[in-house]
Amino acid sequence: MIIILEERNVNYGFAFFPGQGAQAPGMGKDLYENSQAAKLVFEEASEGAGLDVAKLCFESDKATLSRTENSQIAIFTHSMAAWAALKEAGVEFKAAAGFSLGEYTALAAAGVVSLADGVKIVSMRGKLMQQAADSIDGGMAAILGLEDSVIEQACAKVTSGVVRPVNYNCPGQLVIAGEKAALAEAIENCKAAGARRALPLAVSGAFHTPLMAKAAAELRAYVADFTFSAPKMDIYSNLDVPIHARRVGVFVNEDKQIISMYADRFGLNYVQLHGNESPEYCRSLHSTGLKIIKAFSVDRPKDLRKVYDYEKVCDLFLFDTKCEQYGGSGNQFDWSILDMYNGHVPFLLSGGINSYSANALKEFKHPRLAGYDLNSRFELKPGEKDPERIRTFLNELKS
Repeated sequence: MIIILEERNVNYGFAFFPGQGAQAPGMGKDLYENSQAAKLVFEEASEGAGLDVAKLCFESDKATLSRTENSQIAIFTHSMAAWAALKEAGVEFKAAAGFSLGEYTALAAAGVVSLADGVKIVSMRGKLMQQAADSIDGGMAAILGLEDSVIEQACAKVTSGVVRPVNYNCPGQLVIAGEKAALAEAIENCKAAGARRALPLAVSGAFHTPLMAKAAAELRAYVADFTFSAPKMDIYSNLDVPIHARRVGVFVNEDKQIISMYADRFGLNYVQLHGNESPEYCRSLHSTGLKIIKAFSVDRPKDLRKVYDYEKVCDLFLFDTKCEQYGGSGNQFDWSILDMYNGHVPFLLSGGINSYSANALKEFKHPRLAGYDLNSRFELKPGEKDPERIRTFLNELKS
């Protein structure tokens, strides 16, 4: 979806790029035939992917296009061709975002990766996810007409295999994914709970679940050698705009089996590690499907050296003030030290952030900044946040 707006007779757009399921036979043919810029995108994609992407899009049947290894490169190329055609027509874009696969397209559109590299990354992503899909009989379904918590409970009751809530699309619509038998059981549970509809999706795997952990690890290793540049326009990612809260468990040098037990018991989405956990320790936890936030104490630029050993095994870093005890001191460190961080992993900023920090935070810019860690300065008592203080702080941050 690309939204075109008009302001004082100047066209500009906000691009929202689709994910899997948007494929259709003949996709992009009109663009190819009527826009030189779009045609060049198809040609470059074909060269980078090592296949005729135009033929794949224009001549394949629905079943062929629905295979993950085909649909991802087809949708990415079609989206970038539409983008190029609109820019060729004089449309200016102010921002971009994407849904799942579409986030990769948004990165390419914003210049974070080149079109050629985007083609290679998406092509590899499709192949790895296809391998994972072929090894497991899985699928996805959209559940309509139920509260998120009801769907989550319906999945938690399943005993026949792995199934998870994965895409929180909007109120009243949530996508679940998992092994076919478990997916069917979850669908029946949802129907029994009063779901209005359960719609199977045109994808070939249980995406966004722990069943994709191997593919995710291999893709993370693959992209480590690519060059990522600062975006040329605003990009809104799932990290920037979390529609639903995620459950995070905080641990310090804890036994991995204990962490896994609590993650299963409380449905943790992330584990935040504040101790001396090694890269191998993080890799072992990450391979189970858990998302990892690794905290690092920062006092001087050399403290950033060790973080690069964790790049392939963590989803987020957290940079905090160095102190003797684990968990931070409540004091602020020199955030300008982070100008030296040039890794690929997004990070959370911590260390003494309080209700008066909004202006300073608005001044701090970094292409990998994903969010802020609000802790003791926003608490009524240990472990209990002050909603009003946080709300005031967020309003000031957005102003």
